[in-house]
Amino acid sequence: MRYQAEMLDLLHQHPLTLWTLADLLVSAMDAHLHPHLLPREVFTMTQRIQTSINTLFVAFTCFFITWVMVPFIQDSPQEWLASTANHLEIRIALAAFQISGAVAVLALIICVVPLLIVMVRQAIQKREGALIGQLATPFLLAGLLVGYSFVAQPRWWRRFSLNVWNGADASLALKLSFFILAALCFDISVWVFSSAVKRSALGDGIMRFVKAPGILLALAIGINAITLVTLTVFVFLEAPRLAESVYLMLSFDALLLFACWIAGVSAWRILTLRSRVEMPHDA
Repeated sequence: MRYQAEMLDLLHQHPLTLWTLADLLVSAMDAHLHPHLLPREVFTMTQRIQTSINTLFVAFTCFFITWVMVPFIQDSPQEWLASTANHLEIRIALAAFQISGAVAVLALIICVVPLLIVMVRQAIQKREGALIGQLATPFLLAGLLVGYSFVAQPRWWRRFSLNVWNGADASLALKLSFFILAALCFDISVWVFSSAVKRSALGDGIMRFVKAPGILLALAIGINAITLVTLTVFVFLEAPRLAESVYLMLSFDALLLFACWIAGVSAWRILTLRSRVEMPHDA
């Protein structure tokens, strides 16, 4: 490990906290993204923003799985609608969760589209077929998802007399499989795109441009986590009959809080960047 001595020295000098662990995680990604740099060399602002944006992509992956799967808690117990009909606070918390999630997705799109345009242009100019293939992967997965959305229609199954399930069970199974596939395709796309960002030579201008949507993305994930925890508390206190939903929501809370933790560290690193960041030199 190139930074083993420095990291051990840092851990001996400072108390070990969750913030320290998060900073070490992001610093490890720094080392992974910039393997050509040696200890105590200079890290530029562009390189630090690149690391933070890739870390935000990791946080978004965890967030998106949660955001897609949480609505299914309404379908799991049949008592959901009856139990929450008279509790406006639960419906408001669920709506806030969905809206903040939509804002996070929008922020990611604003962040990704300029990077995608620059990377495609560079890949075409340099004739890098592997990079073009990476950038094409999300669009291929989107095509697969659109195709599956037609195949997953119940009327398609009835046309071929493939009545494996009946009625509501078939509808729920098809919806569940579609959203699981959507989350998987989206997460693979984010991972492939972050790998392409690592391989591309992105300039200062484009990296400075994505700072604002990157911070918005982190903020939206944080609000999303708060609303989901609030929703879990409301369901636990106001709808005790939905105990099974509470246990499932607690697992989603843990995953989303992890995403919020990573996103918060990345946003803080973006906000506290100087025009040039240097490693400390030996005396």
